[in-house]
Amino acid sequence: MTAEPPSPVSELEERLRFETLIADLSSKFVDIPPGDVDREIEDDQRRVCECLGLDLCGLWQWSAELPRVLTLTHLYRSLGVPPAPARMDASEYFPWCQQQLLAGKVIAISSLEELPAEAGRDREAWLRYGIKAALALPLSAGGGPPIGALSFNAVRAERAWPESLVKRLQLIAQIFTNALARARADEMLRESEERLDLAADSAGAGLWSLTLATGRLWMTNKARELFGYQADEDVTFDRFLGGVHPEDRDLIRQTVQTLVQSKSGGRVEYRVLRPDGSVNWFHSRGRVRCNPSGQPECVMGVSVDITERKRAEEAHRMEEERLRSVVRITRQKANSLRELLDKALEEAIALSDSQLGYIYYYSEEQREFTLHAWSREVMQECSIPNPPTVYQLDKTGLWGEAVRQRRPIVVNDFSAPNPLKKGYPAGHAPLFRYLTLPVFCDGQIVAVVAVANKAGDYTELDVRQLAMMMDSIWEVAERKRAEEAVRVLAGKLLTAQEAERCRVAREMHDDLTQRIAVLAIEAGKLEQAADGAESLSGKLREMKDQLIRLSQDVHALSRQLHPSILDDLGLVDALRSECVSFSQREGISIRYTPQDIPAEVPKEVALCLYRIAQEALRNIAKHSRAREARIALTATDDSILLSIEDPGVGFNSSQLRGLGLGLASMEERARLIGGELTIRSEPGKGTLVEVFAPCSGRLP
Repeated sequence: MTAEPPSPVSELEERLRFETLIADLSSKFVDIPPGDVDREIEDDQRRVCECLGLDLCGLWQWSAELPRVLTLTHLYRSLGVPPAPARMDASEYFPWCQQQLLAGKVIAISSLEELPAEAGRDREAWLRYGIKAALALPLSAGGGPPIGALSFNAVRAERAWPESLVKRLQLIAQIFTNALARARADEMLRESEERLDLAADSAGAGLWSLTLATGRLWMTNKARELFGYQADEDVTFDRFLGGVHPEDRDLIRQTVQTLVQSKSGGRVEYRVLRPDGSVNWFHSRGRVRCNPSGQPECVMGVSVDITERKRAEEAHRMEEERLRSVVRITRQKANSLRELLDKALEEAIALSDSQLGYIYYYSEEQREFTLHAWSREVMQECSIPNPPTVYQLDKTGLWGEAVRQRRPIVVNDFSAPNPLKKGYPAGHAPLFRYLTLPVFCDGQIVAVVAVANKAGDYTELDVRQLAMMMDSIWEVAERKRAEEAVRVLAGKLLTAQEAERCRVAREMHDDLTQRIAVLAIEAGKLEQAADGAESLSGKLREMKDQLIRLSQDVHALSRQLHPSILDDLGLVDALRSECVSFSQREGISIRYTPQDIPAEVPKEVALCLYRIAQEALRNIAKHSRAREARIALTATDDSILLSIEDPGVGFNSSQLRGLGLGLASMEERARLIGGELTIRSEPGKGTLVEVFAPCSGRLP
């Protein structure tokens, strides 16, 4: 049964009421808050239905979980209409309608008889809810694909959907669509801002925007927290610059100026002075945003506190520098423990960016400090006449606390009152900041090291780096101390050996050689007396010859033990005589070339070079298979270079340490006079032995 058509007057009144409603709805949704849109839409569904005499109005939107499914989100139903389920999906109840709406088609059904055969499930649903006529309009924003649908239904009677009514309802649908789209955009923007804030907060980042026209800074709460501003504090660019470290302010100004001029993005790292007096490092990235005319309008950016990263980088840099310091010290040729520790003190001062420093030995047993060295800068500034070098612990002030407390002591304001200080004498180098720490070896304090007058405060990082460096260096120092002790012992042994050789050689020359000579003379006399007895005379002659050869061997052995010719004629002639004797004995030709050797060569240097030459010649005879060799002796202003070279079979230089006591003796002799021994050899290419000896030898 179809309702009777309205009269022209009532139709006009209805149309006026509806046009008024449309105007009201259009104005209402212009400034409505996004949170009120849903409530207002449901209220306006009621008003439209009451105005047009409709029973149901449903607003459907595509499901967020199932993008191809329309879900009922807003519903108005008049009294007597059965309620809808808690969730109603068009794909389940109205699949044919959903398909049509997805295609962007308007559905206008005045009677269920108009439904096509393929809309069977839709018919069943309409019958279940008593729907007799239906109009469904696809919702689309900006000409895009449908975002939902708006449906109107008649339950009390069938009704027609004239084109004029459909167009007016499409206006309603568009009003709802725009309101939903704006609310959705606002929600997406809010969610995006929340996600951005959450991401920024999670990353410890603060967002900001600088308005170029006003110089005002907008900041997120996180940014205000990072830079130390209150939540309601008005922040300008000048106010911000006031908190930047003075050395970095020009950098910030130049960076912003460059960004504005280039209309691009950039980054900068700088320091900020916090309200509590601490200094933090920040990394900021910004990009210029221009207005529609292309003029820079603002700079938007993000800032991150990188203080911990900077500290880690500084710790890493200092660790690398400490390792380089240790490597430099250990690789540097140091002839003594003093030279090693002098270099260690220089590196400690450089590592901590200090100006002064010292190292004192300490004896736990005697409770006594013994000065090793002050840095050169201290000695230049110090004007104390004859400063002491030994101090008792009980008489020390603040600088002795490192031993008394057995831990590092840091004073970053040396002028401040301190009950532990006893002052320092007039003429002492001034101290402003001071760091001292004990050096341990096997649980005992063996030394104290101190550095002073760094430009900034000493930190735990300085303490840790200096302690680790000195621990590493002291291990090397202990080895150097042991090496020096061994060298001293070796020197004493060599000295004793030479003295014993000299004694034995003198006895052999003065006693045994003379006695053998006497026996040879007596044998000669017996040979003359037995002139008539040929057999006896021959035996006596043979005995005399053997005694003469024995005397020569004893003389040669005496010369090997201690070459008196070295004392009598000097190094040049002694080596020449040794070369001649070696050539006669071994059948190896020696080319000897001395050049500019002074007449006076220190006794210990001459003996060292002579013994090394003897050992090198023995090695040539024993290992080289060479039939010739060369010895050169060359002098400079303050040193002598001895070279022994043979073209023999050679050997692999990596086998040097396995060549026995002869090589060790050569090395030790060179070291005892402050010289240097080098041996170069390759298989099949011969061997070169060189000894560099300073003329001021230092044999103990």
